[in-house]
Amino acid sequence: MLKKMKRIAMTALLAEAELQYYDELGIAAITAYLRSIGYEVLLSCFYQKDLDYSKILSFKPDIIGITMYNLYKKQTYSLCDDLKKLLPDTLICAGGYLPTIAEEEVLQECDSVDFIIRGEGEYSFSKLLE
Repeated sequence: MLKKMKRIAMTALLAEAELQYYDELGIAAITAYLRSIGYEVLLSCFYQKDLDYSKILSFKPDIIGITMYNLYKKQTYSLCDDLKKLLPDTLICAGGYLPTIAEEEVLQECDSVDFIIRGEGEYSFSKLLE
C-alpha cells in the first residue's frame, strides 16, 4: 500500500513550435482542486530550452504529474527520464491527451512513468494520492 502523498509537482513541457503561449488548463484545474482539498502543489510549465529542474528538486515532491501530448512526446519522455534519475523515489504520473488515447504505448515507451490518468484528472488523481 502506498503512503498518502502530500507534496505534488504538476508540470508540462511546452512545444517550442507553438507560436502562442497558452495556459495548461488541465493541470491548472487539477492543481486548484488538489489545493482545495489540502495538498501542497507546485505548478510549473516550461519550454524545453528554459527547463530548470531546481524548482522541482527543491520542492521535493512525493509525486509528479506530467501532461503529455503526441506533438512532443519524445521530449516529454526525456523530461520523465531526467526527473526519475534526479528523484528516483518520486512517482511519476502521466496524464493529458496522449496517455488518454495511448495508455499502453506511453507505458511501453517510457519506463519512468509509474501511473497513467486517463480523461479528466481531478477526481482520479486525488484518489491516486490517497
